[in-house]
Amino acid sequence: MTDWKKSFLESSVLGQSTNKCCPSEVIIKCIELAYSDMMTAGRYYSASFLNDKKEICSATNSAITESNFVFSRKIIKDISLLFCDNTIGNDNHYVTGFGLAQKLINMTFKYLYVFSDLIFVDKAIPDFSSCDCPLDSIIIKKAHIKDCVWS
Repeated sequence: MTDWKKSFLESSVLGQSTNKCCPSEVIIKCIELAYSDMMTAGRYYSASFLNDKKEICSATNSAITESNFVFSRKIIKDISLLFCDNTIGNDNHYVTGFGLAQKLINMTFKYLYVFSDLIFVDKAIPDFSSCDCPLDSIIIKKAHIKDCVWS
């Protein structure tokens, strides 16, 4: 892929205002993109979150950088407490804090992997092989799981 095409695609995902030469800005944008992905299901419950977007994204940034970009379920567990103590909603219409945090962390690591050449400029790219795979309808279909709505 030519450099201008790559630059265009990076800017279209990260946004024109993100300084791609500043790794910390790219990391923050990756977390914000992941938060937005998490909100596809979470938006219906966000009024009940214990913390707002800024606090959740900031804590996610701290947890991931403090772990030196090593994925762990401990990060998910810690971040889950920022959403709720257990569940939000009732009957068949509910989310768990762990599920919301899992989506946020998994998607954050996906974006960190995609933009790793902009983030890990002065250090080795982390080993992303221990990350969970974010589930979506495409993976559900390839796994031959039927009659399952996944959000």
